[in-house]
Amino acid sequence: RREGDTEMGDKSDLKRFLQVLPYGDEGVFGFVGWKWCTPDPDPNVGRVRLVEDHILKEPVVEISCAPNLNNKNVYIQFPDEEKYTGIGAKFPIANFQLKNLGNNTGIQLRCKVKSGKMFSILMTNNTNVCKLTKGTDLSIPLLLTSGWNKIEVDMEDLLASIGQKFVSAESVKILASCRLRRIYFSDRKYPDWELPHGLRILPILERQYRDLELKNRPKPIVSSPEDMGVLFETMDLDGNGYVDADEVEMCFKLTGAPPHVMESEVTRLMSRATDKKRIYKKEFCISSYSIAGMDALELAQQIKQAMARTDEWKHLRASRRSSLNLAQISSRPSTSSGHSGRMKSQDLEDSAMF
Repeated sequence: RREGDTEMGDKSDLKRFLQVLPYGDEGVFGFVGWKWCTPDPDPNVGRVRLVEDHILKEPVVEISCAPNLNNKNVYIQFPDEEKYTGIGAKFPIANFQLKNLGNNTGIQLRCKVKSGKMFSILMTNNTNVCKLTKGTDLSIPLLLTSGWNKIEVDMEDLLASIGQKFVSAESVKILASCRLRRIYFSDRKYPDWELPHGLRILPILERQYRDLELKNRPKPIVSSPEDMGVLFETMDLDGNGYVDADEVEMCFKLTGAPPHVMESEVTRLMSRATDKKRIYKKEFCISSYSIAGMDALELAQQIKQAMARTDEWKHLRASRRSSLNLAQISSRPSTSSGHSGRMKSQDLEDSAMF
């Protein structure tokens, strides 16, 4: 609002909103009416510029400064007080579409109250304390998520908390470091679907979260047949050339796997067995397979380390070998019942000693 003007003009589809900053009523970006400050001409110290945001696919304002610089010295402000008297926004809700760049940033609003005084509302993400200084400067924390944020500031409510009645918002300042898409004032908080298309943030957030999900999606772990061969040799506790469910269960038990993981992995591995009871090396060594979220060599190493710490697995191997010997003895041909009885008794003693 220039000095002497009484009101701002609005576009027909923005009847419930005041001027949209930094675009104004136009569809293209412009710095008209803005003031920006960078204390050093070196762009590596601090700068204000237009950049193409990779999520929005449109130009936005980036206010940035060096990490060791006081971010309050790099900012953009509307309006330029040398040319304009103030915004004069009587709507109590200030709305910001701002991107968190992972550094300190902040928003400062200057508001006129009923007494005619000017009050400042400063929101920064590097404080967690609310305080009032000099009787007119209110400071509160600014909570941001990573990426783009929609920030709604109820100036009327904040000023009422310190006993003041909101009249109008006169200026807004954005501190480094962040990116800015839109600022607008509204008579209340609007859900995204009620906003004009150009002010909607939900499609942006959906794209942002989709890109983040794709970026953070874990890549499948694929072990080579050679690595799976190492794991097979480790899991074949009795060295009989195949692995069965008891051996798989014992190996996961040794590594301290929870029961549900143990059961799941036994089922997954044994599903590859031809006869559902034992799995041979050829079936075991399939490259496109991960076990309990680990590669084969990592799991084999964990099993070997656990085997070195405990003798529990040796009891399983001994009992399995005893069972194997008993099965072999029972299948031997006998010449007489007495001789057969003596042989079985002797073999049982031998197997027990083994």
